[in-house]
Amino acid sequence: MSFSPLLAASFEKKTNASIESQLMKLTYPLAMQPKYDGVRVLCVPEMGIVKRKLELVENNDIRQKLAKFASFSIDGEVVIVDEAGDTMAFQKAQSAVAKVHGAYNFKLMAFDCFKVPSYGFWQRYSMLKAWHEKYVATGCTLVQLAPVQMARS
Repeated sequence: MSFSPLLAASFEKKTNASIESQLMKLTYPLAMQPKYDGVRVLCVPEMGIVKRKLELVENNDIRQKLAKFASFSIDGEVVIVDEAGDTMAFQKAQSAVAKVHGAYNFKLMAFDCFKVPSYGFWQRYSMLKAWHEKYVATGCTLVQLAPVQMARS
């Protein structure tokens, strides 16, 4: 697979450079998406529903509910939500994804679409957004679009 999931940027902690000076070296504008307390999941046509190291998601319920999205090649984060719709702790998501049996109230926060990996991020995100608009119009809410913000400096 010629794709790897988008990951959070990190700074060199072992250098004498300050975080501010490292920020100045980045190429702007930058696209930013929120960090979620969940488990990274990829919906991959050839493999099904896998975690970021391409290991199959163990939970049958999560895998079955997300299987219909594999053909669209979604990179996202499974978050467990409570009755009020609030995201629960990372440990709850990690535990849910790792258990073979059990049904959980979860959502997939979609970051990216890697259907055409040669496209730039904005082209891929536009594809994801167009797909998501059609998906939401059917009344489904399992997949939510992670918002994007621009940092210009």
